[in-house]
Amino acid sequence: MLEFRIYLGDQIRSLERVGRAVVMYRKVVGKAVANQDGSLEVLFRDGPELRVPPHPKYEAWEFNGPMGMMIVSLGGRLAIWGPQTRPDS
Repeated sequence: MLEFRIYLGDQIRSLERVGRAVVMYRKVVGKAVANQDGSLEVLFRDGPELRVPPHPKYEAWEFNGPMGMMIVSLGGRLAIWGPQTRPDS
């Protein structure tokens, strides 16, 4: 199961911005694409879309997957860490 969370941090300056994020609460992701330029596209099954452009100085977004997998948008490129495996006991 993919859990989708939105962190707006210090960028909340109006209720309008919060309202845009609330529209995606508990929505089911149909498709998510991390592009090589650091942008992110998330398509939800029932219609809403989320597009996050890369930021030249900051991490625009990050994805944390199972077993330590992580994808981060770093200044217009992707940084990818693969799942970590545990040695057999």
